[in-house]
Amino acid sequence: MSKNIIRADDKHADTFDLGGALWKIQIPGSETGNQFSLVESISPPGIGSPLHRHIRADQAIYVLEGELEIVADSESFSFAKGETCLIRRGTPHREVNSSHSQTRFITIHSPGFFSEFIRLAGTPVRAGTKVSPPSSLTIEEVRKIAEIGLEFDVEILTPLEKLVGTGKQ
Repeated sequence: MSKNIIRADDKHADTFDLGGALWKIQIPGSETGNQFSLVESISPPGIGSPLHRHIRADQAIYVLEGELEIVADSESFSFAKGETCLIRRGTPHREVNSSHSQTRFITIHSPGFFSEFIRLAGTPVRAGTKVSPPSSLTIEEVRKIAEIGLEFDVEILTPLEKLVGTGKQ
């Protein structure tokens, strides 16, 4: 295959558990000169991110399956299969699967630092792994995730103490 074509699939995607969701790095920022990254998320009901923002990156989300609630600017927006949203850089927001079934979505960040955040903050799992219940986090683990986030354009805005013991990011 040409080195100018990148083939991504579930069998070869680097997969990580972060906050009880699976994150599959389909196209890492390192392959695009950090122009963008493309990551798939599989989130069970009730799982979501803390309030955060991407300091220098725009984020597009395309829902593949289920429903995804996005809270931004003190408003809640619901997105279903086939719908897309754009979250502009610097916007405080959080994503949560508020439905009763699994949600799958693609997230594209430009620039593409997000894939490296997932790689360093998440726990590697074998491709094909099912989502497992989130484990409780210690304050040290939460602080480490927050520090890694700042290195890769993700600023966690939820007070870290609120994330201790929850297992949710």
